[in-house]
Amino acid sequence: MQRGDILQPYQDRPAPPFKDPATFDHFAPVSGKPVAMVVTGTDFTQLFGRTSRSNVNLGTKQGVKIGDYFRIFRYQGSMAETVPQTRGYQYTMYGFGSAPERYEWNDLPAK
Repeated sequence: MQRGDILQPYQDRPAPPFKDPATFDHFAPVSGKPVAMVVTGTDFTQLFGRTSRSNVNLGTKQGVKIGDYFRIFRYQGSMAETVPQTRGYQYTMYGFGSAPERYEWNDLPAK
C-alpha cells in the first residue's frame, strides 16, 4: 500500500461448492468448450501439484464463471510448439540472454 491508494471494505465471498469426484470421467472426450492454456503459476511457478494455483488465458469474456472446473492435460505436440529443452541450447540461441562462451559445471565459481 502507498499513500493515496483507495481501499474498499472487506466483503466475504462464498466459496463455490465442490463437485463430487466420483462422477469425474478421466477419459472423457473433448467437450467442444473453449480451450485454454496455462500461462503461469503463482510466483512464476512452472511445476504444479494438488494445491497449486495457476493462471489460464480464459476469463469472463469467454464465459468462465466462478466455480468452473478446468481439465488440464499435457499437449503431446512436436518440439515446434514448445520451448527448446536440449542440452546447451542457451549457447546456440542468438540475441538477449545468450552466453558468450560455453561453461561446464566444474568451471563455475563456488558459492
